[in-house]
This record gives sequence, structure tokens and C-alpha cells, in this order.
Amino acid sequence: MGKNRTRPTEMLRYTGIFIAMLIVGTICAASATGLTIIQQKGSSAPGLFGSGQITYTVTYNGNGSTGGTVPVDSSSPYAGGAKVTALGNTGSLVKTLCTFNGWNTSPDGSGTVYRPNDTFTMGTANVTLYAQWKQIIVQVGNPNIWINGNNFKMPALVTLLSLSPGNTITFAGYTWIVLDPSTGYLLMQSPFGSQNPTFDHQSDPNWSNKSFIATFDPNNTYNIAYYLNNPNASGGFYSSLSPADQALIQSTSWTTGNEIKESLSSVACNVGLLSYSEYNTYQSLVGVKANCIWWLRTPVSKDTGGIWAVGAGGGLNDYAAYFSDLYYPLYCRPAIHLDPGDYISGGNGGIVINAPTVTGVFPSSGPLAGGTQVTITGINLTGAEAVEFGSKAASFASNSSSQISAISPQGTSAGAADVTVTTPIGTSAKNSADQFTYLPATPAVSLQLTAAGGNGSVTLNWTSPSYGKTVTGFYLYRGTSADKESSNPLTDFPVTGNSYTDQTAQNGTTYYYILKPVFNDNSQGAASNEASATPAAGGTIILQVGNPDMTVNGVSQPIDQYGTVPVNNDGRVCLPISAVIQAMGGTVAWNQASQQVTITLNGTTIILTINSTTAQVNGQNQTMNVAPYISSTGRTMVPLSFVTDSLGCTTNWDGANQSVTINFT
Repeated sequence: MGKNRTRPTEMLRYTGIFIAMLIVGTICAASATGLTIIQQKGSSAPGLFGSGQITYTVTYNGNGSTGGTVPVDSSSPYAGGAKVTALGNTGSLVKTLCTFNGWNTSPDGSGTVYRPNDTFTMGTANVTLYAQWKQIIVQVGNPNIWINGNNFKMPALVTLLSLSPGNTITFAGYTWIVLDPSTGYLLMQSPFGSQNPTFDHQSDPNWSNKSFIATFDPNNTYNIAYYLNNPNASGGFYSSLSPADQALIQSTSWTTGNEIKESLSSVACNVGLLSYSEYNTYQSLVGVKANCIWWLRTPVSKDTGGIWAVGAGGGLNDYAAYFSDLYYPLYCRPAIHLDPGDYISGGNGGIVINAPTVTGVFPSSGPLAGGTQVTITGINLTGAEAVEFGSKAASFASNSSSQISAISPQGTSAGAADVTVTTPIGTSAKNSADQFTYLPATPAVSLQLTAAGGNGSVTLNWTSPSYGKTVTGFYLYRGTSADKESSNPLTDFPVTGNSYTDQTAQNGTTYYYILKPVFNDNSQGAASNEASATPAAGGTIILQVGNPDMTVNGVSQPIDQYGTVPVNNDGRVCLPISAVIQAMGGTVAWNQASQQVTITLNGTTIILTINSTTAQVNGQNQTMNVAPYISSTGRTMVPLSFVTDSLGCTTNWDGANQSVTINFT
């Protein structure tokens, strides 16, 4: 009720003691019983198509399974030489004390192994694939359990139903007294939360006539039932639980009539309190809380507004629901119902365990081809038997009860896939935190060329794809008209690297360029896109993220004397700006008191304030994407593009090389 849980039939049926087993080997083999080779009706030979082509069947055998059904290959029969894909455990085959471990052409595992989605070529005989099983090994007196070859510490695992009244368990971080194992009825051992939670309060509009009955009501915001149940109640019980723990609590019909006839009325909710009659029934189990008075949920028949509570000495007392000026404070002890079939690790005094929950996947995306190493975080991951990305099984290793390392399998299509974990308790429910996004295959990147004009020069940058053969360099071809580049390269040697500055360009002339790769056999590959630029008087500055030097008109110089490098700050290149502005012929001033930088060039004045995204350009306020800041080394870091754009410069960003080219006049 109210939760999604799986209880595989192969789950160990612990009863508080371990099962003695003598294990030889790791494969739980059995004779080939169950399905037999299926052939064409009326024939003892392989099947024939109408054309006379011989065909062969592929069938699956449970090999001693104790539940589930074997897969059926809808593509069978196959012609010889056809490709066959091994199916997964689609019929949920199970075997007591074992876990499924793929298929084999021999019942005892001595043949060819096939994992789900493995492929093989059909031969000239029918094929039967036998389920293979790995045992869960348990030894008398040994608290270890081996699952799929991994060693885990696991105390006795029992159901709540198997416990006795008065036993205690831990759930959601609290200790609970088991009142009735058959219904999973629990009472919190100690009072919960702050003192004096009341059934109704004097601020309740119903209080004005002092004639209300203090009924347990989760819909009344002034009521203790609301405090216990509502997911939005500040400091309340249910709101303090994790989603996984909330899912375990059963919705219950709680009687709300008075002590004479409690069944007169009822209300359905998750969390309740003991009633008058229940306290009398379970008094020997719940114990006396010294210096503590705690509420029951039963209203008093003879006293308007009264409610029953358990006194400090254990007796039942009639208290007005508004009465708070007591010698001892009033508390509450929540009561809940869990599923009697819920598992308890350790039995009496143990902890309620649940199916696993995946709370995070990092990284959360990767290529469609698979192969991404992924860390899965969550709850109750110990003993993981399977990890799946969508419907695809992944290889994995259990690190702890809260972490698994896995390799993403090849995806079926681009998009999000839920990552699920299966343990002996069940399979994690899908949620938004468990998704891994398969990225579409990236198409081949063509040779891309960019050009930026300087003073008597053009700077060219390019990004090169992988050609599958050795590239010795690149030839550049130049022209002064679009699509009319010279047939002779600009240089008599292949240019190495990913950039080149054409120092023979004339100011005022527009040049067009293309680029071709040169391979080790001296052949040339396909041309790049065409890029153009017009050199002009002024200059060119080139900076690169992470590089402490900059190039000014082809001459390298440090950005500052401290070796400071440009950084990428939220998509914006930031650096000490003084050397850049001075290379352009401008000035930079720093005001320590106001924490401001003033930049002046060609009649333009820019004022920037540390940690402020508001700048002044010639007295007008403008907003920047990022604010200037003081680095950990004490350098003033300024957003470059805002400054150069405000000064009328042309700025070009080369993402591949993480470089910026500034052309100024």
C-alpha cells in the first residue's frame, strides 16, 4: 500500500538464524529440464522455409529456475549464418539462493557464455541457451553474506511481521515500539519535537464559542494532526522525513470518536496517536515517561474541548486542549503503520530497510556510444545485483551502501535514461535525480578558419578535425576577391600549429583566405571555409586564457610583472587591464578608497567598481555580465570584452584556442 516495492522470490527468507549450506564452486548447476529444442511440427530435422532453406531454432532453458518464465526469441528460427542477439532475463527467471548470471550453451557452464545483448552467428544446429546462476552463500555463525562474489556484512534479515509486541526497531532515525506486528503498528519510543503541540489553539476561529470538540483533524492548521501529517508543516513529523521513508508509511483510518465509542468517526492520514482504548491495550508495552505528559487522539465525552492524555505517572487524564500552564509540558508520541512485510536488518532492535533509492548520477551525461564512468549515489545500495541505464545493463562495482561506480552501456537513442539499481530487496523507483542523458553522436567537424585584421597584418586561426592520417601542416591561400584565392600557397612551407599572421597585408585592402591540410604523403585535403579581414591602422593584441604573455602587433610581452594570466569567469575573459590599455595608447588609474578603475582612451572614459556590474561609460550607466573583482593574488581582474567593446575595438574569440584577438585603431 502506498509504495512501489519488489520482493523477488529468490530473496533469502531469514528467520533470525542463518541457513547452513555447503557450497562447492560458484555455479548452481542443474540438469537440463524444462524446455526442449523446438522443431518444425512433424519433423525431427531442422526446419525448412518454403524455398528449401534450412533453418535452426534458438531456445532458452531455466536450468533449475524456481520461478519466472524463460525468454522466447520471436525471431527464431534462423538461417545458418544469421546474426543472433542473446536475450536478457525478460521473463524474470529466479532461483532460490541464487542470482541470474547470463546464459551458456551448456547447463553446467562449460560451454560458450552469452550475456544479454551479446551476438553470435547461427551455425548449422539448433541452439539451447541455459540460464546460469550464482549462489548467495551463507554459513552458520558467520554474519557475512556473499552476493555475486562480493562480501557484505549483513545481520539477520527478518520481516516486521516476525517480530514480537514490545520489540523495538529503528525507522527514519527514530526508535519505535512494535505494538502489533501483524498490522505493522508502531509507537515512537520517545516524545517527538517541541513541547506543547495542541489539538486546537485559542487563535482558532472555532475557539471563540469554546464549544468545539477537539477532534484529531489533519486538515485543521491549528490541530496536532496537521502538525504530524502535513508535508508543509514547519517542524512537523511527516515533513521531516525523506521521500523514501514517507513512502513506507501506510495511510490508515484512525478512529476519532470519544472514549465511549471511538468508532463514531474516523479520519484517514499517515500519522496518528494512540487512542484511549489502545493505550489501555498496549500500556505494558509503551512505558511511563517521567516528567512528561503526552497526548492521545481521543476527545473527552463529558468535557467540551477536552482531550485524553497520559500523565507523568502513566495514568489517563482529561486535559482541556487549550490548557498549557501545567507543571509538566505536553508532548506527542507519533504512531504509524508500516507494511508487515517490510524487512528489518538485525531483527529486534534492528533497522527498517527499503528498496534502493538513487539520489544522484555524476556525470549526468555522456556519449551515445557508452563508456562513461559514472558515480551513482543513493540509499540502500548494498548488495546491488544489477544496474541499468534505461533497459540496458551496465557493468558496475559496489563501493558502499551509498555509492556505486558504473560504466554507461551503449544507449538506444539520444535523450534521458533512468539509472536504476536492483538489490535483493527490490529495484529503485525512477525519479528525476536518477537520469543520465545520452548525447547524440557529434558529427565530424570540418576545418574552420577565422581571420582578424590588424595594422598591416591579418591574424588567422583555425580548428582542425581528426583526419585519420598524419597532418604535417597547412597551406594558406589568399586572394583579394571572394572565391578567387591564388592557386599558390601564401608560404612555401606548410604552416604548423593552429594560427598564422600574414604580415604582407596592406591596410585598407580586404583579403580572402582558405586553408588546406597537408598530409605526410604531400597530398592536400579539402579546403576550409573562406574567411576575410581588412587590415587597418592601429594594432592587434592577442591574449590567451591561462597564458601570462600577450602579443602586441606580433611582439610578445608579459601582461604584468606578477605572471598573472587571463581567466574565464562565467564565460567572460577577465585580466589586469593596464597592459592592454597602455598598448593601445590609453591610461588606467586606480582609486583605492572607492575601489574603482578609470580607463581613458581616445576621448572615452570608463569607470568600473569592484564587485559591481554597473559601469559608467562617458557618464552613462551600463550593465556588465560579470563584475570586476580582486583575485586571490591581489590583482584587479576586469571583464575584457566590455572594456574593448566600449572603446570601439573589434574583439574576436577563438574557443578552440581559448584566445582573444583585439583590433584597435
